[in-house]
Amino acid sequence: MEMNKIPFLQRIHKAVLLTLFLALCSCPTLVAQSLVVWQKDGTCVCYALDERPKTTFTDDCLVITTRKLSVNYPLDAVARYTYDLADDIDLLPSDRGLVIKQTNSAIMVHHLSPGATLSLYAADGKLLASTKSTGRASTSLPITHLSAGTYLVKAGSITYKFLKR
Repeated sequence: MEMNKIPFLQRIHKAVLLTLFLALCSCPTLVAQSLVVWQKDGTCVCYALDERPKTTFTDDCLVITTRKLSVNYPLDAVARYTYDLADDIDLLPSDRGLVIKQTNSAIMVHHLSPGATLSLYAADGKLLASTKSTGRASTSLPITHLSAGTYLVKAGSITYKFLKR
C-alpha cells in the first residue's frame, strides 16, 4: 500500500508544478523603459534603457555609463535609483513617464505634457535653448551646433545630463 502512494504523490507534484508554470507564463510582462536616478534635492535623471545604462560604484559615487556618456553621482546626494515601467493605462502623460533620447542631431523628449518647457543648459547653468511642448508625440531641441562637452536638459521636473562628443 505504501508503494501505491508514491506514484500518486508524484502525479500530484507534477500537476502542481505544471499549474504554477502555466500561471507564471500567462502573466503579462512589464517592460522597464528607463533607469531613473532620484537625487535627495528632489531632481531625477532618466536614462533610456535602449542606451544600455550600466551602473557601477566607486567608494563615494554611483556611476552611470551609457554608449554616449558617463555620469558620476556622489552617493550622499542620491536617494535611490529605480527602473521606470511603461504605463499603458495612463492616458495623460506626466513627467514620470518621460522618455528622453539623444541622437547625433537632437535631444528628443517623448510624452512631455502640453505647454511644458524643454530647456537646454550648458554645464555652467547658462540657458542655451528652450521650447514649449505642443503636446505632439515628441518635443526636440537641435544639438548639432553644440561643441563637445557636458550639457543639461530640463523637461518638466526631470533633469537629464548628456555628453556631446
